[in-house]
Amino acid sequence: MNGSFDIISEEDVLHAGNEISRLTREKGFSILDRIQIRTAFSELARNMVVHAGGGKVQYTLLDDWGLQLVFEDHGPGIPDIGKAMSTGFSTTKSMGLGLPGSKKLADDFHVVSKPGEGTKITFFRKIRNDQVNNKNEGINNGQRHDFSRGERNG
Repeated sequence: MNGSFDIISEEDVLHAGNEISRLTREKGFSILDRIQIRTAFSELARNMVVHAGGGKVQYTLLDDWGLQLVFEDHGPGIPDIGKAMSTGFSTTKSMGLGLPGSKKLADDFHVVSKPGEGTKITFFRKIRNDQVNNKNEGINNGQRHDFSRGERNG
């Protein structure tokens, strides 16, 4: 299964992120993996809006193998990828965790950028073998908690 999203605003980041969350849940990713994928998706898609005025995200769900996300823009590019990948580096006075943090959440991560032409980032996250067919997995093996009353509901 594959598809794409045009990302030109933070609203687009939100809506596309919701769809990625839905797709990864249906595909059988664990809740932790879904949170990490959503975090990386939001960081990388938002970078396209902030630094390039938008771009396109293509996704591919690979059967029981994993998820590939390709973020591509035609913005100013990244002049020094090594510097941009270092923790704490920022051109917008942020914490500088977006690119290096997203890489840490990926099983495979590549950045290609040409100044004046744009940037292409490929993010891949595999489904762990123990996750396949756990599509209804929740915290604590599907048990829900009502933390306000300290109760545990099965």
